[in-house]
Amino acid sequence: MKNCFVILILLNFLMAVAQITTTWNGSSWSDGAPTASVDAIIAGNYTAPLNGVIAARKLTINSGVLSVNSGNLTVQNELINNAGANAVVIESNANLIQGTETLLNANIGNITIKRNSALLKQLDYTLWSSPVADQNLLKFSPATVLNRFYKYNTTTNLFNSLPNVATTNFATANGYLIRMPDTANSTIPTAYSGQFTGIPHNGTISYTMTVGDFGSNFNLVGNPYPSPISMSQFVLDNSTNITGTLYFWRKTNGVNGGAYCTWNNGIFVTNNNLQSQNPNGIIQTGQGFIVESKNAATSLTFTNAQRIANTTGQFFKTNRIVVDDNRIFLNATSAVGDFSQMAVTYIAGATNEVDEFDAKYFNDSAIALNSFLDNADYVIQGRALPFDPTDEVPLSFFAAAAGTYTIAVDRVEGLFAGNQDVLLKDNVTGIETDLKAGNYTFAAPSGKTTSRFVLKYIKNTTIWNGTSWSNGIPTAAKEALVEGDYSTSSNGALTAKKLYVNSGVLTVNSGNLIVQKELINNAGAAAVVLENNANLVQGASTIANTNVGFITVKRNGSLLRRLDYTIWSSPTTNPNQFLKTFSPLTLDERFYNYNVSTNLYNALIASNLPSATTFEKGAGYLIRMPNTSDPITPTSYQGVFTGLPNNGTITKTVTYLDATHGYNMVGNPYPSTLDASAFITENAANIESSLYFWRKINNPLDLSTAYAVFNPLGSTATASSEIPNGTIQVGQGFFVKAKSGATAISFTNAMRLGNTTGPFFKTKKVAEKSRLWLNLTNAEGFFSQSLIGYTSEATQGVDDFDAKYFNDSPIALTFNINNEEYTIQGRASFDVSDVVDLNFKTDVAGNFTIALDHFDGLFASGQNVYLVDRNTGTETDLKLSSYTFATTVGTDNDRFSLQFQKTLKVGAQAFDENSLVVYRKKEILYIQSNTVAINSVKVFDILGRQIAEQKNLNTNTITFKDLKSKHSALFVTISSKDNKRVTKKVIN
Repeated sequence: MKNCFVILILLNFLMAVAQITTTWNGSSWSDGAPTASVDAIIAGNYTAPLNGVIAARKLTINSGVLSVNSGNLTVQNELINNAGANAVVIESNANLIQGTETLLNANIGNITIKRNSALLKQLDYTLWSSPVADQNLLKFSPATVLNRFYKYNTTTNLFNSLPNVATTNFATANGYLIRMPDTANSTIPTAYSGQFTGIPHNGTISYTMTVGDFGSNFNLVGNPYPSPISMSQFVLDNSTNITGTLYFWRKTNGVNGGAYCTWNNGIFVTNNNLQSQNPNGIIQTGQGFIVESKNAATSLTFTNAQRIANTTGQFFKTNRIVVDDNRIFLNATSAVGDFSQMAVTYIAGATNEVDEFDAKYFNDSAIALNSFLDNADYVIQGRALPFDPTDEVPLSFFAAAAGTYTIAVDRVEGLFAGNQDVLLKDNVTGIETDLKAGNYTFAAPSGKTTSRFVLKYIKNTTIWNGTSWSNGIPTAAKEALVEGDYSTSSNGALTAKKLYVNSGVLTVNSGNLIVQKELINNAGAAAVVLENNANLVQGASTIANTNVGFITVKRNGSLLRRLDYTIWSSPTTNPNQFLKTFSPLTLDERFYNYNVSTNLYNALIASNLPSATTFEKGAGYLIRMPNTSDPITPTSYQGVFTGLPNNGTITKTVTYLDATHGYNMVGNPYPSTLDASAFITENAANIESSLYFWRKINNPLDLSTAYAVFNPLGSTATASSEIPNGTIQVGQGFFVKAKSGATAISFTNAMRLGNTTGPFFKTKKVAEKSRLWLNLTNAEGFFSQSLIGYTSEATQGVDDFDAKYFNDSPIALTFNINNEEYTIQGRASFDVSDVVDLNFKTDVAGNFTIALDHFDGLFASGQNVYLVDRNTGTETDLKLSSYTFATTVGTDNDRFSLQFQKTLKVGAQAFDENSLVVYRKKEILYIQSNTVAINSVKVFDILGRQIAEQKNLNTNTITFKDLKSKHSALFVTISSKDNKRVTKKVIN
């Protein structure tokens, strides 16, 4: 009984299955219209939608013709055509939709699918893809010229002509670029009616992509189905393998612009002057398109789930989807009709980095306006929400030819449709244009710029029109445009985030012009003038020089005579500003650089003419005054530098050979003063801590050093200079001594100051150290200055507070450290029992004076300073008086010392060779006793004959005149009052 019941159920099921088939006999259905659960058989002519829309589980055509003129033919399972290809015809704008559960193509028999292209002329192209299997390319478009069928080459990013189209079939899901038939009208656009014949594709289809060289991963694919597919669903299904951007060819011959419409996340832009309607998320039957693979992916997938029942006609001829996003569409156009479009959208899920909301530009147009992100161009860029009005979007612009171009808003959506400004910033002119109020027209050269334009949303510029500012005075956070004459002496000091000079003349009479970022001068070198004692100070964070345009920087040298020199360094860079053009009236042989290997200046004329030598950044050059300068009355030479103002980090090569050959002549490279201490600190690993400044005048009687010296302890002057102590002036060259292994030094904006005092070295005095300055002088005008100071940071040995003597003068009073000469010595915290040894040398005999020049710290608070002459035993309180002594030619490193308390006991004054000085100048004999008075002197020639005598003198100084030069050697016997006698030999 149980078995009979099962048999009955099975019979009922088989009867039900047999009943879900209906047949069309040419006029009616045998069992009613088919549905998604009913199989259908066509046995006579059927026209849809005239006879109704067919939706069947399985569809079989046995006879007659099934014509789908519009709408959708929906088949859940397979389509079986037993009546020949012409028995099933799907017209353009009609679709064959098949079930989403279908994995494999089970269709049987060829059908005919027609598809109309967009309206095109004879030389125009379409990207085609076949919805059926085994369609031959040439049979699809037999009147197209044979070499006008193309595949895309991913490696080269170019279309390659197919060689054998007569034997080449459409590959499944491949796209092909095919020109219109040669019989097409060349002037009136028409649609090409493409006809595909074959088994219709169905089910899941995989496509193998190619990864090209150098990141060229664009692949030309196509809709493989006889129905549209959803762009969004296709991208979502392949999101791990392709970017979110699809590119559609839609360019007509002779129309300027790019070939592609671009789609990304529901946003569309076109690059061909609106010759195409934007795609709206639907890829039509027969449509080819381009995708970009990512992460070296090699495959993508088409599925029936992506297929939709849209029946709109021409490729892309669809309505735009309206999405509630915040979008800006910009158009760039030329006077001859070139066109480019881009979009920026602020949308949930996007970031300000490269992501799925960004569409890379295909790079195929005569002009192109794009966003510029991560060193690449994007025709669509997604930006993060919530919207930040301070956001700025860099734009790139390309023009194949120089010309006049216009950037305009095409449309705005979301928050930009309200009161939010949309501004275009031109970084060349500084002009900010509200694109919602008007277009921006500009001139551009050929080529590409990635830094000229920025899309922004807050106006932060102000314009000087010659009388007033348009948006308040500029600040460090506000950019300024000068478009009329501006003088800081009458209009006030100027500070700006970025400064543009577009017209008029900006004159910085004194003080500081402060620009946080770059100075852009579009009006010529004479339009920006920094007068003497004016500075251009720029942001400390600047690394590279982003200034644009030449300026003029003036700098007055010190008061000098015709034969005097200055070490100059240029604050600007100009390939045409040569040393000779800087000082045209200086003799050619009086321009010098410095030879580290010889420690000598080299005249440039020996190696390179001054008229052919430009100022190297960070280098110093010794240049004599113009030959027309007054030889007696000192005058100041006004140096004029014209060029791009130096800015940012500057590196200068230096050379070290050995302990005595490491001096390099460098210079302040900026149009602003430089902090010497900051420069030393920054370069501490590469240079010694002392800087040497030339400040010597031409004077045969001046035997002093040519160099003033600065180090962290302080400074020393020369006979003709003031004391430098921390500021290196504009145009100032100087010397550094390289350390072993050093190859370069650096200058940075962080070192730049706003000091505007006039002559070189006019700076504020260093404090918080206990220091004293010693001067060595004589009656003939010799001058030597040395500095000793006490600070807790110094040691008694050699350290950063010690400055080695440059050793360029035979007469000097210096400090002895490790048996070497130092013009500055830093010592540890002060101890009243300290004794400091001095070196003394001279190549002329005579009287010299040692005196205090000035002092500070504890020496200004009562601490005594004693000079000890060990030869005479004399102790002199230098704060009360100077000390004068006589000396012969030579070096004496044991005679003098400094101490800071009186010696408890001083022995009897000596009368011996050390206390007596005897020397001869021309025909005069000089005798001096530094201790006991002289009673008498006798002079003998080399034969022992007495030739002169003086008696009963009671004096310390005696001279004998008119001693004939024939006496080449003399013997002088000197007697004191207590009858002590000393004989000294004098060589003429």
